[in-house]
Amino acid sequence: LADTVLLSSVDGALRAELADKPPRPRTHICPAGSGTLSAGADGRVFPCFMFTNNAAFELASVQSFDDRAFDERRSEFVRQLEIPAGGNAGGFAMRAACAGHNYDTGGGVSAMSSGQLRAQDAIDAHLRRSVADIRADADRWSWVRCKLMLHQIEAAGAFEAPHC
Repeated sequence: LADTVLLSSVDGALRAELADKPPRPRTHICPAGSGTLSAGADGRVFPCFMFTNNAAFELASVQSFDDRAFDERRSEFVRQLEIPAGGNAGGFAMRAACAGHNYDTGGGVSAMSSGQLRAQDAIDAHLRRSVADIRADADRWSWVRCKLMLHQIEAAGAFEAPHC
């Protein structure tokens, strides 16, 4: 298990399959500003570490924090990352990206390249085929369920079985 790495979008999709539920719809292509913030050494606040010290993305300063201005700037930034209604159509909803990478490579926080989209579509198609194959084999499906449960326990930290 120590060598197992799961992308959060893959992990979420697999857990939804295991629970026989649709995956939770993603609301944003990236959690910058909606799930992460970054503060520079000088106290300026940014949507995530990818934007730290880039004045164009400054949301606030801890020295002179203004709740209203921060909320407005953060909301304006986060709106750019919203997935349009219906954008999660189909099982795994792999369309995720890094707003900082998008900005660095394409000049816009929501500008996903055609290469990114092709790669994510290929990952999505591969996952769908793989999960369908695994689900068709009860033993393999049981093993995957157990492996994900153990991965989740390990990721949560030390685990001691209760005394029975």
